[in-house]
Amino acid sequence: MSRRRAFTLVELLVVIAIIALLMSILMPALAKVKKQAKNVLCQASLKQWCLIFTMYAESNDGYFHKEMGGLSYGWVAALRPFYSGHDRTTTAGESSAEKDIRVCPAATKFWWDENHLNTGTFGRPDSAWGIFSGGTDDQGAWWAFKGDCGSYGLNGWICNDDDEFADWHPGWQPANVWRKPDVKGAGNIPMFMDALWVDGWPKPSDDPPAIEGEIGTYVNEAMKQFCVNRHDGGNLNSLFMDCSVRQVGLKELWTLKWHRYFKTDGVWTTAGGGKPLWPEWMKTFKEY
Repeated sequence: MSRRRAFTLVELLVVIAIIALLMSILMPALAKVKKQAKNVLCQASLKQWCLIFTMYAESNDGYFHKEMGGLSYGWVAALRPFYSGHDRTTTAGESSAEKDIRVCPAATKFWWDENHLNTGTFGRPDSAWGIFSGGTDDQGAWWAFKGDCGSYGLNGWICNDDDEFADWHPGWQPANVWRKPDVKGAGNIPMFMDALWVDGWPKPSDDPPAIEGEIGTYVNEAMKQFCVNRHDGGNLNSLFMDCSVRQVGLKELWTLKWHRYFKTDGVWTTAGGGKPLWPEWMKTFKEY
């Protein structure tokens, strides 16, 4: 009988080397496909949010909700019946089960874990706000229920707040507010997008984050809440008032019509003349 010839050590090493080479070629491609899939899912979620905002407005005489003032205010609570099918009215109870629609698939880290312990991920492009414990130690204790979290933020200028809101936001003017979705130029009015915080009222003079992940407040330097490089290349996803969804460049944020009198050719735009002095981490991103 003839002996069957086995692989030599050299031949095995060559096969292993070829497999390793193929894996090194395929892995970046697979990672890119994975990122693209997360981007598509994020945009699909934003499309659903358009329906949610629309249903709320249709149920409330064509007006958006109020963003500030009490436990039933703020988009997380006010819109809850339209995206979860129920309306919790207390901070006590079980953890929220609505995370999927409030969190972009590219935002995989939370500021706090289920036990409200700091995870050290605050300000990262892949970080989401929350998870809230429903206790008085929460930053959002007056509007966030137990389990609430998310990675999208609302343009506060769209909301139907009244004059009392000026007590919260000294720079707020009732004439600036959109209040209703049926307005001229809706395709350039940001409504809901990737963000590091739940909401914000940006101004044309707001500075960009000096370092990646720096965050302002809803009143001061609020543009920083939305200036997050979540989908690489200096891009984030945004839902606009006309229900269109598209990627927005970080430097493009200053050219959008956040409120009725927002100056879209301000100091941070090429249309404003001169050359904006962007922080180092943003210099390679596309100009607008």
